[in-house]
Amino acid sequence: MSDQNYMKVKARNLLSGLSAEQEEKFLKLVSESIGEQRADGLLDKVQKGCKQWSQIAAWSWLPQEGEKKVLQESFQKVLQDQARLNNKEGSDKIAELLTAKQSQKSGLTLAQLYNQLTGLSDYVFEEELIELFYFKVDTTQPEGEIEINPPNNPGNKLFSSLLTYPPRPAEADFQTLEAWSRDTSDQWEPPEPYIPTGSL
Repeated sequence: MSDQNYMKVKARNLLSGLSAEQEEKFLKLVSESIGEQRADGLLDKVQKGCKQWSQIAAWSWLPQEGEKKVLQESFQKVLQDQARLNNKEGSDKIAELLTAKQSQKSGLTLAQLYNQLTGLSDYVFEEELIELFYFKVDTTQPEGEIEINPPNNPGNKLFSSLLTYPPRPAEADFQTLEAWSRDTSDQWEPPEPYIPTGSL
């Protein structure tokens, strides 16, 4: 595959803003694959998804109880399984968890959790967006990346998303994690470099 049909972007680049050249290439590649109408606004959704992923990951590092603990354990298991196996079934389970299609013992979904944390109703992980992604998981680093038209494309998806989910580091501050999980500001990047950023 030629470099003209392929693009890789680090999550922090997505969150801090792509250069005009990168943004133009992103929109061109996406439009060629799914059409201009569907591609319109997709970059904003991907950027918003990066932040929301980071907020949910920060929440999952905090002590939880009741239905939130059940959801937390399910979230962690699905990610750890995919980090170990990296297969289509694992990617599909992540998609189901994000879109609330995976049955939860608690009944609480990530969309409901995000709304409870932030009071916002702009959760972006909807099926129309998620169906474009193959999800990989890395538990060794805090920064994810996204590939457009990835080579050796599992599941024949437009995007390959590297979600990061390392163990919570010893220096993690619970107040910082709590504040970030609830953040409603225009700040896209997490306040600490150890908080995971996934590219979505």
